[in-house]
Amino acid sequence: MVTIEELLKHITSEQYQAVIVILFGAIFAATAITYKYVEKHFKLSRQSNEDEIIVLKKELDKLKKAGEKVMPSDLMKIYDFSGENSESEKHLLSSLSNAKEEIFVFGLTRNFYSDDKIQKILVEKCKAVPVKIFMMDPDGKSKKERYRLEPSRAAYRNSDVYKEKVEKTFLQLIYDCKETSIGSKDPGICFNYYDFPCSFAMEKIDREIRVFLYGYGKRGTDSPTFVFREGHTCYEYFSSQIDWIKEHGAGNGMPQWHDSDIVFTNLATKALQRESR
Repeated sequence: MVTIEELLKHITSEQYQAVIVILFGAIFAATAITYKYVEKHFKLSRQSNEDEIIVLKKELDKLKKAGEKVMPSDLMKIYDFSGENSESEKHLLSSLSNAKEEIFVFGLTRNFYSDDKIQKILVEKCKAVPVKIFMMDPDGKSKKERYRLEPSRAAYRNSDVYKEKVEKTFLQLIYDCKETSIGSKDPGICFNYYDFPCSFAMEKIDREIRVFLYGYGKRGTDSPTFVFREGHTCYEYFSSQIDWIKEHGAGNGMPQWHDSDIVFTNLATKALQRESR
């Protein structure tokens, strides 16, 4: 076998140079081919990644739009709590002042509406829209049951205190304003007692519903306030609850059971009944 050293002894310098050129040419060609392959593969890979990113973005956009269609963020808002000087109260004051269709209020005592600044808003608004307010009967059995769960700091466990401080204010509003009824769409104001358990308060002002909860060992003002606008799925649920209250309050609802004993009493009527005893 001839070694490379022996082969080099028998070639001329010109042949040696030619061999070197051929070797370098082969190396250069191999390098160029490798570079082209890598470049092409990289471009394809990068293009593939870019195509995948575009597809993913399109899918995310679809999901985002679908989510917004089901539950748009601007159709729901949550305030941390419902107490005095809270963001929830500021929102409520603004909503009441700008009401153009109706004001519906349902809850345990609704003493908030006996406040001087709220009275002024109600007196003005009931000239243009129906204002309907529902409170739990302070003399009813449901009130006693509810106050078993209220914290010790609850203000109106004593029914006489409630009637003296809150009910009298509501009666004065009835006397000072045009009265309407539960089933009427006419402007005016009406206050009604109910006597059955409740788990949450509701305020419907035009096309917006505010909800806060009556928890265990918690007052309603301790609860966060959930605000739902028309178009939100929860709006439909609470709107149906309000329709139920209006229907039964007007005497048109069918009881679910023969002993349901769902009772509503007009505040002015109840006050007259007390006076006649």
